[in-house]
Amino acid sequence: MKRALGLFAALTGLFTAPLIFGRGFVANAGDVYDYAAPFRAWGNRELLGGRLPFWNPWIFGGTPFLASPQSALFYPGNTAMVSTHLTAGFRILIVLHLFLMGIGYWMWLRSRGERWGGSALGAVLATFSFFTIAKVAAGHAIHLTGYAWTPYVFLLSEAVARRPDNRHLPWAAAAASGLQFLTGHLQVWLVTHLVVAGLLAGRRLADRRVARALGAALLFGAFLVAVQAFPTADFLPRTTRGLRGVLTDRDRYAFATSYSLELGRLWKGWTNPWAWGALPKPPLFPEPPSVYFETATVFVGWGGLALAVVGLVLLLRRRQWRWPVLAAGSLMAALGKNGPVYPVLWRCLASLRVPARFYLGIHVALAAAAARGWSVLSRRRAGGLALFALVVLELWGAGRPFLRLEDPGSRLSRTDLLAWFQEKLLGPTGLSQGRVFTSQSVAGHNKSLLAGFPNLNGYEALVPSAPWREIAESQGGVVQPTTGLEVERPDAPPLSRLGLRYFVTAEATSLRWPVVWDAGALRVYENPDWGPLLTVAGGELLTYYRRRAEKMTCRWRSDRPGSRAVWMETNDPGWRAWTRGGEVRIRDLNGVAQSVGWGETGATRVWWRYRPAPFLWGLAGTLAAVAAGLWALGRRLAVGGGGGGL
Repeated sequence: MKRALGLFAALTGLFTAPLIFGRGFVANAGDVYDYAAPFRAWGNRELLGGRLPFWNPWIFGGTPFLASPQSALFYPGNTAMVSTHLTAGFRILIVLHLFLMGIGYWMWLRSRGERWGGSALGAVLATFSFFTIAKVAAGHAIHLTGYAWTPYVFLLSEAVARRPDNRHLPWAAAAASGLQFLTGHLQVWLVTHLVVAGLLAGRRLADRRVARALGAALLFGAFLVAVQAFPTADFLPRTTRGLRGVLTDRDRYAFATSYSLELGRLWKGWTNPWAWGALPKPPLFPEPPSVYFETATVFVGWGGLALAVVGLVLLLRRRQWRWPVLAAGSLMAALGKNGPVYPVLWRCLASLRVPARFYLGIHVALAAAAARGWSVLSRRRAGGLALFALVVLELWGAGRPFLRLEDPGSRLSRTDLLAWFQEKLLGPTGLSQGRVFTSQSVAGHNKSLLAGFPNLNGYEALVPSAPWREIAESQGGVVQPTTGLEVERPDAPPLSRLGLRYFVTAEATSLRWPVVWDAGALRVYENPDWGPLLTVAGGELLTYYRRRAEKMTCRWRSDRPGSRAVWMETNDPGWRAWTRGGEVRIRDLNGVAQSVGWGETGATRVWWRYRPAPFLWGLAGTLAAVAAGLWALGRRLAVGGGGGGL
């Protein structure tokens, strides 16, 4: 084990040397700048202020933050760096998780009986080939942290299946699964567990003891992550991922099958790492970078691919079908709309998107087959070392452009325009004076989290359905949801009611609003008819303030009963309101606003607070699971180790 730790520390240092010793931010195609960094920065700011960020007021007219899995607030790898600067934090996160992944794959392959060197080579292919390290250049840091736990889920799940009477292994398997869930990408977690099901299919799952042990691991894992899983499960149906009966089947199918793998691209990606041009020069690809990163980064090196082919041939000759069948099944799923399986099964997976991520099963099968191929071909020590070195150097040379640093420029800094928006939109009360809408021609919708002003648009995997419906209807029909919103007619009256004050675009537009900011290609238009975010019907608004994201207070006076305060903030079930007389009912206004009434005359004060009940239930479940785990660990220590190792 010590040799493996030393080897993968050295290999991780070799591949990530620019990140360890260089200066700058991790170079990426945009997802870190547009998504992960703003989420991490705002979440860290709230945590350092002693607040758990339940609500995000800065995008989509308000949306749950903690319930979004990609906030990853409870993942230890993020919380451990809560006070770290973003630049250093992401670099440390990537380096540590690549090291963690390499050791995990080595341990897993060793547990399957592969030789030391073969396990090391398979782990190198799984960790440092394009499928993994391209996640860095794509900006998919959340994917990378999730994949780092994949080998541990494999290792411990198979250990449970081999030794179902060991009472401690289900706890360990549940912990690995739970940590992967908490990294924030649910599809990575789901695909990993589907691959595990493929590995264990057949005789092992037919054994009742194995099924019982794995069921116990799943149950414990569910309670362990309940603090995140319960709020997420409650929020998911109210997002565009849960819009059944609204979108047509054609639109839902197009959404579910976007980023499907193609056989031609797969072969090209396996055999030619430079088929789409040399990174990172700007005519980067003849297509959006996301298409390349999701469907074409499959290069494992010519040496690695040759070893994998040798290994697969040996497995087939010995009639060991598990890896070939797993690879074939994963390929059928990854092909999406280009294959025969997904058009039949897509309704079950309609909320996931990106079928190409099922390539994980092929990726793992190639690594395991290459480990077997190396073990057979490397009978002599010198020849095995030379082959290992050639594979490593090939991957290092081809993958260097994916692991580099750059100056983020204005992507993460406070620009003059952001400062101007803060000045115009945020008064001393903390309640926004209108909202911005950044069109899809403008990068960085989530910079509103960094600067602290409200954007009616945003960049998020789970877009709340209420503002999406309202905006879609204002544009004359249903539009396809992805990770944000788009409007062709920002002057539609419903957008004014939502508080749209400034429209930002980099494209030519026929909008007749006055231009209040002109920076060449980027223009800001001001809506002369924008509506305030807080009004009182039948009364006079006296004071209001919002000191925290999940709290708001207002005071008004009315000469007759029946006055109502209307707040243009997305109405999520977690919101509650009180007056001096006790809790009052919040009336929902099409999901995009909430209203509280006052049945008497005179002055009154209303307090709004957001505290979702699923979080409290989930917290109770997680605490119970942690207590049970500590109790089991204490018992094991008391009896001297109990059931033995892996």
